[in-house]
Amino acid sequence: MRNQRLQLILDRVFTEPGSRVRTRVLFFIREDEISSKREGGEWGVNHIPSEYRDLIHIYLNKYNGKSVYRKVEHCQLSKFAVYIIETIKQNLT
Repeated sequence: MRNQRLQLILDRVFTEPGSRVRTRVLFFIREDEISSKREGGEWGVNHIPSEYRDLIHIYLNKYNGKSVYRKVEHCQLSKFAVYIIETIKQNLT
C-alpha cells in the first residue's frame, strides 16, 4: 500500500500543477506519519536540504495566505522535483 501511494505521487510530480512541492510526502517517507500540507511544509523547512528551504518558505507562505513577492525560478522548482523523485525512488526499493 505504501509503495502504491509513493508510485502514484511519483507519477504526478511533473504532470499536475502544485504537485512539485511535496514536502508532506517526504515527511511520510521519513517519519511514517500522514501530515497536512501545512505540517509537511513546516517539517520541510527544518529537514529538507537548505538549498530548497527558500522554495518551501514561498509555498508555505502562499498556502497560509500571505503575500508572496518572490517569483519561483523554474530551474529551482525542477531541481527540487528531481530531489523528491529520487527520494521516493530510494524508498520504493
